Amino acid sequence: AHKDIKAQACWRTGVLLEDSLPGAQALIKEDTKARQINISVQGERRREYLHYLRYLFAGINSRFENLKVTERVPVPDARNVSADYATLLEYAKNGMDKYIPSGSTKVYSVHELLCLVQPMNKDELLNMLLKIDKHFDDRGAIAEGIKTMFELNPNTAGIGLNMNNLFARILVWTKQLAQQSSAYYPPSPRPAD
Repeated sequence: AHKDIKAQACWRTGVLLEDSLPGAQALIKEDTKARQINISVQGERRREYLHYLRYLFAGINSRFENLKVTERVPVPDARNVSADYATLLEYAKNGMDKYIPSGSTKVYSVHELLCLVQPMNKDELLNMLLKIDKHFDDRGAIAEGIKTMFELNPNTAGIGLNMNNLFARILVWTKQLAQQSSAYYPPSPRPAD
């Protein structure tokens, strides 16, 4: 995402990003006292860009052995109230669409909260995958990372697609492509030390 830094707008605890594909900007700020990172995304492609940024953060966070990460979804009409993302996914997986976040008395739709942060349709999902593919060279690692990131049933966000099978298939295709390209373009010999 370093290529997405807007006009070198970065500082010790934050950065302003602009998607290389027009339609989204993100403000990422660290709150050192609360020990959290806040990501605010705006623009017509905000869900895709947020998903892409979440993928990047998942990759970074996976490098730390005992790091416990909790993703939160802001509720639209309560500034200091958020919903636990994993809990929303569990509710959706179990067919429960009503959720009351901690600190609120209002009932929210699980589907509507998830639609704030997930791609809503196949086109948004495809755009996110293309962005990931464009920024990385190791397609096998990308496909494996995506497969582990999307474990649950995405029908909660309106996508009638089996994500686990999709990403398993992408992984197979990328491995096949890698094998084909290595057959055509063998690795260059390394210079002797």
